[in-house]
Amino acid sequence: MVNWIYRYQKEVLVGLFLLLAVVSFFVLSDSQLVLNMNAQSILALDEKKETVLTLTALTGTTSTAITLIPGDVGGPLAENIADLADYLLVVYAGIWLQKYLLSITGLVVFKWLVPGALVLFAGNIYLNNKKVKQLAIRLSLFSAVILFIIPTSVFVSNKIESTYNSSIAKTIEAAQQVSETTKEQSENSIWEKVTGAAKGLLEKFETAFGNMVDAVAVLVVTTCVIPLLVFAFFIWLCNVIFGLTWSPSIPKKRVIGKIVRGRSSR
Repeated sequence: MVNWIYRYQKEVLVGLFLLLAVVSFFVLSDSQLVLNMNAQSILALDEKKETVLTLTALTGTTSTAITLIPGDVGGPLAENIADLADYLLVVYAGIWLQKYLLSITGLVVFKWLVPGALVLFAGNIYLNNKKVKQLAIRLSLFSAVILFIIPTSVFVSNKIESTYNSSIAKTIEAAQQVSETTKEQSENSIWEKVTGAAKGLLEKFETAFGNMVDAVAVLVVTTCVIPLLVFAFFIWLCNVIFGLTWSPSIPKKRVIGKIVRGRSSR
């Protein structure tokens, strides 16, 4: 038995690689395990999406409430608060992009990338080609990167956001209270004569605006910056482990010299 395996070693390896490719394509790609692999990450993104929607609605109600202060003293502040909605829109788009990628990464990896890499490994047993081997390794590496990059970025983002969750909740609550107080006092006819109350409310709105800026900054960093940093870290780690270079190759001096001489001769 041992002699038979040793004699047909290449055939056994090819059959093993092809069998794994078939299992990955027909079984793993549609399995419930793969479909539920990123369930926790999607749930965390849904919670973040609700926070972004709450802050977006709050920017509109807060900017409207500021305009009720007599004398139009809060006009510039109302515009600044309304501008925060643009940044929240970017955060919202980033959340949806991550959710979409999470929903298709398992299918793409186990239905196309992993089987493709396994087929290349199987073919290279007979071809023994260095370029085919490098392509198979890079394809496997790319599969691992896109499979783990978004869950890793969501995990890191949650760890960072856990420090600021209470402050974001307090920011939302404080801004809502100030907005409701402004609306209630604006209905009173004496409101326009009480300039001290208006000044006090404006100061509260300025404090709320500063807190909202901090909350939006945290969301931008955790939703847009952290995934890019995690992706860069994965690429660097892959380069270190496998000794691969992902930068475009620069032509050698001899090649450049031949091109220059060829042009000058013309």
